[in-house]
Amino acid sequence: MKKGNTNMEAVDKKPFPKNRSRLKRPVGIYEIRRRLNDFAENEEWDEIVAYIQSMLTARPRDHWLLTQIALAFLLKKDYSGALVYAADALTIEFSCPLAQVIFANAMAALGQRQDALEFYEALIRRGTHQLVHGKCGTGSDCNINPERAHVLIEEAQAGVYQCTSETAIVDEGKVSRAL
Repeated sequence: MKKGNTNMEAVDKKPFPKNRSRLKRPVGIYEIRRRLNDFAENEEWDEIVAYIQSMLTARPRDHWLLTQIALAFLLKKDYSGALVYAADALTIEFSCPLAQVIFANAMAALGQRQDALEFYEALIRRGTHQLVHGKCGTGSDCNINPERAHVLIEEAQAGVYQCTSETAIVDEGKVSRAL
């Protein structure tokens, strides 16, 4: 077998055009993830939102896309927007741990600490094994593998601490590593 780039690898390495003309063609989950990571590296949150909104027209009930747009709002510190999109994702797939953490982080940032605490504690009770082997676990679009599950549990533990301490400061940094 000839070594080197496969056609898929070559496609994935093409730069995303500035005019965003490729948004209209159907793309796979790995290409979507690559584009989102490219935008995130440059902190282009508005571009992420626009890109995902264009994808949602074809897949309006895709909880993973809704979770990604919620994460973009969370990272740009638009907590109300994050809450709306995370809630939409949870109406489709309530057991999604990434959507739950984003939802809880947004609630905590908006001062709804008791409600956030309930989400954090529920996630911690589920444990990493259930996150990995649940509906959003390894092999799904969310692909919650053991490392991501551990990061989400750490995020929930930090959230519990922040919600129960005198001064709550929400840090969205860890959840971005769980993408």
